[in-house]
Amino acid sequence: MTKELKKIKEGISFLSLGTLVSNVFLFIKAILLVRYFGAENYGLLSLVLGLPILLELIIVNTDYYLVYRLPREIIKGGTGSDDRASLIICSYIVKSLSVIFTSFILYFFSEEIATTIGYGNLISAIEIVAVVNLFKIIRGPLNIAVFNQFQKYSHSMISDFIDKLGYLLVAVISVSLNYSIEEYLILSIFAIVPVSIYNNFQLLIRRDYYLGKSFNIDLSKDLKEMITYSIPNTFRRQLDRYHGIIIRYIIGYLLNASSVGIITFVYNIYDLIWAVC
Repeated sequence: MTKELKKIKEGISFLSLGTLVSNVFLFIKAILLVRYFGAENYGLLSLVLGLPILLELIIVNTDYYLVYRLPREIIKGGTGSDDRASLIICSYIVKSLSVIFTSFILYFFSEEIATTIGYGNLISAIEIVAVVNLFKIIRGPLNIAVFNQFQKYSHSMISDFIDKLGYLLVAVISVSLNYSIEEYLILSIFAIVPVSIYNNFQLLIRRDYYLGKSFNIDLSKDLKEMITYSIPNTFRRQLDRYHGIIIRYIIGYLLNASSVGIITFVYNIYDLIWAVC
């Protein structure tokens, strides 16, 4: 077996294991929350947490462009003329602006959003989610998509593992301390911290590797290309990825919060089975 094939096999193993462990963590978290809050409150929680993801359907996701461009820049890296730094930094800028925009909409239009989805009692919870969402910015420029393009599959697996573990620990603490939904949402800020530390630490110790030694940045050129490429791809791919989120709101509108809780939990079971198979 060639060195390249071994690396591909190793990458598939890491990604498969990471996906399985992450889905196990999410499933355990779902069990804890649905047993603690009950089907109705778990459904309300699912509706609130799904709002930032729902808004992502209409926001540019630059990961698709990184998957398209980064491998070519990495290959060019041997000549020292690659644009990896520009691509990664531009992607981070777009994502940060997207997070700010999403939080702005959620916070300042929380009443209208709560009324639209048919649950006017969620206004304060939506405002909390808006603030918590801002903390995604501290995750930094590196993420799973970047790790994978550099074939750092072990880093990708660990990053995903730490991310899901953070949310599981928040659920465990919230249940142990008998927190309300609002208190659980506030505590979820700390779920973002561990993966942010890991990702930024990897960037710090491998700065030349991920950003290149020359550190060439052309924001105007790369931002334009990134947005032009990402816009027609974002909605289609995000819709395929997050169709379960949309179903939550359809069920919530047609039925009730308890039904949303049940459907969300069923999707967690489906994700776990998919990861195992």
